[in-house]
Amino acid sequence: MGGSTVSATEAAGRLVGQALTSQTIAAAADLAAAAARPRTDHRGTAEYKRHMVRTFVLRILSRGDGEAGQAAGDTRGANGDSAVTGGRSGAAGGGSANGGAANGGGSDAERAA
Repeated sequence: MGGSTVSATEAAGRLVGQALTSQTIAAAADLAAAAARPRTDHRGTAEYKRHMVRTFVLRILSRGDGEAGQAAGDTRGANGDSAVTGGRSGAAGGGSANGGAANGGGSDAERAA
């Protein structure tokens, strides 16, 4: 969130070894949002930013890059790229799966999360 890294280990642990179903994805998204500790500022309320974390996790994990029923412990998509980042390096590739919000790119809504 902002300038800090969110360690969502509980959310990640919920996915390991599980098929990426809508239920497991929603549970991980809820846990990731709960792990976030955003601050209310001119870009949005803490509640809104937590909602955006949940939304991004849902979108990233629901992309369908990999094969159907792919276990969550395998973060590689069908083409060998990272299923989470789409094969782009956050530092060098200019972005993450949410359009680069982690690196200052993307929309105002993405940077707010």
